[in-house]
Amino acid sequence: MSWPLVAQVRQVASALAVGVVPDAPGVCLAEAEDLLFARDRLISAIAAAGGAGACRG
Repeated sequence: MSWPLVAQVRQVASALAVGVVPDAPGVCLAEAEDLLFARDRLISAIAAAGGAGACRG
C-alpha cells in the first residue's frame, strides 16, 4: 500500500468522526451507505494485504 494514500484515508476518517451529522434523514442514510461501502473496501484491502500478519516482516 502507498503510505501517502493511507495517510489520506486516516485524515479523512478523522475529519468524518468529528463532522456534523446531516439533519435530513435521506442525506444521513445516503452518507451512511457510502461510509459502509468505504469500510467494506478498506476491510478488503487489509485482507488482501494479509492483515496485520503481513506487517510483521
